[in-house]
Amino acid sequence: MPANFCFNHKEQVVIKEMVKGLNNKQIAKKTQMGESTVKWYVAKINQKTGAVNKINAIFILAKSGYFDRFDK
Repeated sequence: MPANFCFNHKEQVVIKEMVKGLNNKQIAKKTQMGESTVKWYVAKINQKTGAVNKINAIFILAKSGYFDRFDK
């Protein structure tokens, strides 16, 4: 059963870029956010998932089935 993580739109945008393996600076450039804003969103994503870093967050989201909804 997928975990019910609740992410706002900007967090979802950052997650999409995190999955691509982009670093904070690259995410900031691609999303037209400031790098400090991206870092803040990454911290919120880590907090919501209980992760210690971006890779861990992606792993937790994948294991929870979070990405399954996008495959359909």
